[in-house]
Amino acid sequence: MTIFVCGSSGILGRELCKLLKSKNIEYTGSYNYNKVENAIHLDFFNSQQIEESLINLKVTLCVNCIVERQLEICENNWNNTKKTNIDITNHLSKICSKLNIHFIHISTDYVFDGMNAPYYPDSQPNPLQNYGISKLISEYKVKSNATKYTIIRVPVLYTDNINNLQDTAVTLIGKKILNRIDTSKEDNFSVRRPNYIPDFCNFIYDMIINPQVGVYHFCNPLEKVSKYQVAQIISEFLCKKLNVISIDTEPNDGAERPKDTFLKDTKYNILDYTFTPLKRGLERCFQKLWHPVLDINRDVNTKNVFFMIDLDGTLIDTDKIHYECYRDVLKQEMNVELTYDHYYDILENQGIDFYLENTFGTDMKNIIKTRKNDKIQEIETIQFIKNADSFIEYLDKYDVNHVVVTNTSLVNVEYFKKKLPLLNKIKNWVVREDYTNSKPCGECYELAKQKYYKDEEKIIGIENTMSGFSAVKNITDCVYIVTDKHLKSYEILKTKDVYLINDFSQIFTQVVNSEENNEFVSSVGILKSCSVYSNERNSSDLYCRAYDFNKLKDGDSLYICVTAIKDFHDNHLKNMKCKFVLVSGDGDEGPEKYFHSEEAFLNFINNEKIIHWYCINSTIKHEKLTIIPYGLDYHTMSFGGVPQWGHIISCYEQELLLKKIKKQTKPFWERKIMCYSNFHHSLTHNIDRVNALNEIPNNLIYYQYGLLTRETTWINQTEYAFVVSPFGVGLDCIRTWEALCFGCIPIVKKCGIEDLFIDLPVLIVNEWHEITNELLVVTVQKFKNMTFNYEKLKLKYWVDQINQYRHLKI
Repeated sequence: MTIFVCGSSGILGRELCKLLKSKNIEYTGSYNYNKVENAIHLDFFNSQQIEESLINLKVTLCVNCIVERQLEICENNWNNTKKTNIDITNHLSKICSKLNIHFIHISTDYVFDGMNAPYYPDSQPNPLQNYGISKLISEYKVKSNATKYTIIRVPVLYTDNINNLQDTAVTLIGKKILNRIDTSKEDNFSVRRPNYIPDFCNFIYDMIINPQVGVYHFCNPLEKVSKYQVAQIISEFLCKKLNVISIDTEPNDGAERPKDTFLKDTKYNILDYTFTPLKRGLERCFQKLWHPVLDINRDVNTKNVFFMIDLDGTLIDTDKIHYECYRDVLKQEMNVELTYDHYYDILENQGIDFYLENTFGTDMKNIIKTRKNDKIQEIETIQFIKNADSFIEYLDKYDVNHVVVTNTSLVNVEYFKKKLPLLNKIKNWVVREDYTNSKPCGECYELAKQKYYKDEEKIIGIENTMSGFSAVKNITDCVYIVTDKHLKSYEILKTKDVYLINDFSQIFTQVVNSEENNEFVSSVGILKSCSVYSNERNSSDLYCRAYDFNKLKDGDSLYICVTAIKDFHDNHLKNMKCKFVLVSGDGDEGPEKYFHSEEAFLNFINNEKIIHWYCINSTIKHEKLTIIPYGLDYHTMSFGGVPQWGHIISCYEQELLLKKIKKQTKPFWERKIMCYSNFHHSLTHNIDRVNALNEIPNNLIYYQYGLLTRETTWINQTEYAFVVSPFGVGLDCIRTWEALCFGCIPIVKKCGIEDLFIDLPVLIVNEWHEITNELLVVTVQKFKNMTFNYEKLKLKYWVDQINQYRHLKI
């Protein structure tokens, strides 16, 4: 018996050949681009070449594993889909029939529409998209061309024997978990039954040993999941916070997909086969990216990891500095214009040393690098990448083994240490003078491992470019890449099996205790997400204290406390050197109070340096002004500001508690149709609170007496459909956003900030006495049938709004 496996370099063909080899079955495979063991290159559109090869190899059975399975490609390029999925199958089945060779063809569950599961081999097909259509036509070709054939329909396949996680639709989902920069969406509507390829190969093997004629179904009957649930499994295994949003309605984002294509077959007992549990299979797939749980606040697994870290653009924000220095020197010395895009391409290919030597010669290269180093010594301001300073403190505090490996010379490293003394806590260094060939060559990392590695369980690399990744990838177990969506290399890096981060806290299981790392919006979270803010933050501060305005670049966001707007206008705006997005909050009242006239306000906001202004509590309507929310209050309890609320608790733990309580609540339409109030202890803050209590009928409002812990008030309000949220000192209120997070309907009085609540389940009244039982009942029924944009409760939603100008050419 000699088996011919068409497509033995693919994910299914590789595993099948591996099994055949282990069973001592003689086989030959075919490959297209990627040469594999015991395979030949064939042109499957050349019938004569195929026939001669099958005859010469004395093939007795042929298995066709060739397929174009990516739905988007199938939808957008029918001609190529037809060639791969139909024409090749047509040629092969004809030739196999002519040569009396049994033909096994692998098909798909997508020949069905998923409307009436389960499906049997004789169920009526009805494919919804080009992929399913092409596979169904290929089945018809097999049936019409051959008499000795087996068609096997199987659902989505996955395996850990892959070159890249993009190789299977199941592991591709995990790429979204690895990308810590972006939040994505996944289908939680359709049902899928992933099959681990080695399990499926056992069934194919049985069909090879004992060929059967007809159509067969193979499907794991023990597990079913949505793509969103797959994402959950992967995030739990990698100990990463889930950054995927569930889509619970039928997706409409491209090729139509069947809801449930559960395959059954009565011709054999499917339970005679062993199935790898999905969780175990996914763990095998992502084992290479797993590392021990790391907690920035605790000494956990600190002796089990060895960090190998790049410096420029990874720990410190100096990529642009290096470029500007090279640009100036090349212009002065060689009259060469070096653009940033060209410089970036140089770094991502063979490196700056290779470029300088090959372009200008060895002597001139050395002169240029010396002059460039001189210029770096003139740089005054150098910054850490976000939370890199906290990461260095973590390495030092818990004595975590590490090494910084850099293409930067020792003289510049010493200068950076002078400017950023925290760098002196890094114990181990490999600098440019220590090795011969710069990145992307891996020599520097090989040297670092040889000198400093102490047999830790996992080696974790942290880099920021494709060049750096090329240097470190074969030496480490997993790699984090510091990058961002606007960078040129971002799309390429997304295709690699690496973690993508723009904040060092994303390495840890527990994030840094800071509001900008929380999911839900807060005033301080917005502040700390801005490019520049005060280093000595004080709420309701009247003055712009401790700012480094020189850090600000065109398109960046600048946070000025709303109460300090007058000081900023009078003393700082005129000195600003770039165009920026202004963000204001951290106070109670809107900006109107701080301008003596409408003319003064217009002169301020129309200043050409202010691209746009995002501000709390503003009733002013202007095309350059957008109101932003107070959001939640995480900071008070993280510093123990109100003892009656409860013990000190981190921002991270507060959010975990909030989500835990929310998860246990009923939807608002299943709660008591009454109003909850918990502002009794602050009635003096605004007469509107007194009015609310006096004007809302007693039978419609639950008045919470006593100073309770915040956790108790959170739990109590989830029993009610509505939360009354009158004005405090300011118009917006933390209570409103808490209520929304807990699935309540806040009731607010019309005051001019209503644009903030567009697309949210907020009941707006003119006066509190308008609240009646009928209004509450009608509102519940109305809101129950509406769709709301709960993304507005997330910090990311507002940060994305603010950052939309950051990368514009201004």
